Order: sequence, then structure tokens, then C-alpha cells
Amino acid sequence: MQKVSNNGFLFRTAKTKIYANGVIKLSKQVIVLGMHRSGTSTVSMILQKLGVHIGDDLLGASPGNPYGHGEDMDFLKLNREILSYSEGTWDFPPTRNRLLKNKHNFDKKISQLISEKRKHEIWGWKEPRTCLLMPYYQSYLENPKYIIVDRDEQEVSDSLKKRNKMPIKKGKHLHNRYTQDINEFIMTLSSNDYYYINFKDLHSNSEQIIYGLINFLELSPNENEINQAKKVVKPLDVVRSKRSISKRKEILGKLNKRIKNPVDFFIIGHKHVLKIIKYYIK
Repeated sequence: MQKVSNNGFLFRTAKTKIYANGVIKLSKQVIVLGMHRSGTSTVSMILQKLGVHIGDDLLGASPGNPYGHGEDMDFLKLNREILSYSEGTWDFPPTRNRLLKNKHNFDKKISQLISEKRKHEIWGWKEPRTCLLMPYYQSYLENPKYIIVDRDEQEVSDSLKKRNKMPIKKGKHLHNRYTQDINEFIMTLSSNDYYYINFKDLHSNSEQIIYGLINFLELSPNENEINQAKKVVKPLDVVRSKRSISKRKEILGKLNKRIKNPVDFFIIGHKHVLKIIKYYIK
């Protein structure tokens, strides 16, 4: 019998099904949990290179995630629907009680989605809203392994301010909510069922993280797959350099519209050009 905690989480013990001819291992599910802007996309893409099926239809690249999000659109759409039903969004999450109250309305949809994914021996997903919704999903996962990705509160808040123009105070509040929900959930797990990754380690000790994931999930990637996983992780200075170059190109493009030929530079004056540059850098 499965025990249910006060916060809606299940205490799970069974990891296999027993048949007449012996013990058969269940398919393994890998769920990446972490606040937005914490490095979960990088972890998800690493898992994909190592052989974990993370979805057929993935959310692509964007200015905020130039290398791709690594998010299964099926889970993204469902998570948005669940939060919306409780009158919330990722940045204005509903209370835990409200989410638990509405849980039964999505049992069928979650069951169907998980059943569709079970055809893969090892599969999983990454979608930050899942941090708020583990009481919805947990009972449908037979053999789950969780990857917890954490990043400093201030760094997450700064990143949200840059990407979403979100006030620092609100960013910290959101980080606290997501982190609390993750921590409450992992308290119900065995230490053998989750693997912790810090954002800084992801970029400074990426090889150690990659081999740690291989051992934790008992994967058997070939040398090429491991090398591809290593290429996913971009050093922070490389990421920042590319973003800086992208910003410069954007500024030059806008300047090009304002200054149609070199003669115009001298007509409007270089000081005015500098003002334009400063305006677009903001």
C-alpha cells in the first residue's frame, strides 16, 4: 500500500513488477526539477545525448535559451493547462492547497500522457512548472529518478530580470516557492532516487556531472554519445561572449536603419550616434 503525506506526495517503495517467470524491471523515468533559469535546459539536453528520450516535440531555441529549451511540448501544454485551471501561471503560481483540490480533474489526461511515453525503456522530461505539480504526476511513475538542478537565488532573479524584466524581489519570491516545493517533495524520496546538480558545477565541472548522471541512471552511452553530451555544456564565458556579439549585431542593425550611408555619420555627428547606441543598449 502506498502512503500519502499531508502535502499530497506519495511514499513509494516498489520499483519492479514480479511475474511468474521472475522479476522484470520497469521502464525508467527521469524527471528534471529546477526553477526557471537554473540550468535545467542544459541538463535535459545532456540527458538526450546520453540516450534518455526527452520527447518527440521539443520547445526550440529562443533569445533566452539560444541552444534550445529541451522541453517536451506535451508536458509544457498540460502543465500550463493545469496551472490555468487553478487560475495561475508559472510566474503567479496557485497555492498548493488549490492545486491539490483540483488534482482529480487531470487524472485521466496525465494517465494517458504517461502511458504514451512508456514505450521507451528510459524516458523523461524537463519542464520547470513540474516542480509545482509533482503531487499530480508522482502516482503514475513506476520507477522515477529525479535530477534536482539548483542555482543561486540572486543569479536566478538577475536572469529573470534580464529576460522577463521581472523585479528582483518577485524573482526571489518565485525562486523560494519553486525551491520549497522541490524540497518538500524530495523529503519523501530515498536518497538513491535523486541526483543533485548545482548550476556552477554544471559549467565548471561538467565532465564530472555527466559521468555522475551516467552512474546514477545506470546508462550505457557509447564514446560518441558522451562526447556529444560534453559539447552541450558551454562555458559561461563563451555563452556571455556570444550574447555580447549578438547584442552588438542587433545594435548595428538598428543603427544601419538610422544611418543609411557613411556620409550620414558626419551629418548627424558622432556624439548623436553614441546616444543612439546607449539608448539601444539599455
